[in-house]
Amino acid sequence: MDTSAGSWWFTLVLTVFASARLTRLVTFDKISAGLRAWTIRHAKDPDKGIAILSRCSWCMGIWISAAVTAAAFAFRGQPWFVWPALALTAAQITGMITASRE
Repeated sequence: MDTSAGSWWFTLVLTVFASARLTRLVTFDKISAGLRAWTIRHAKDPDKGIAILSRCSWCMGIWISAAVTAAAFAFRGQPWFVWPALALTAAQITGMITASRE
């Protein structure tokens, strides 16, 4: 396992942007609207628990970030982690660039 400073920074950047992209995907994007609606409909209280997590980026973001961070440091450098994280990072940065032009 490479423990050089460069690999730590690369892992950190991938982790931050992949977490941001997944959080947006779960809490905001149209593609997951059906899952959010289903979750809210089936919740006992639509203002608590998983129902609120499904539409609150700050609430869901901490859990997604925790999971991605754990995976990042457990499997750092493994292609099956790096490539999806890199794709999520590219998607997040592209979304940020295009949103700034709108």
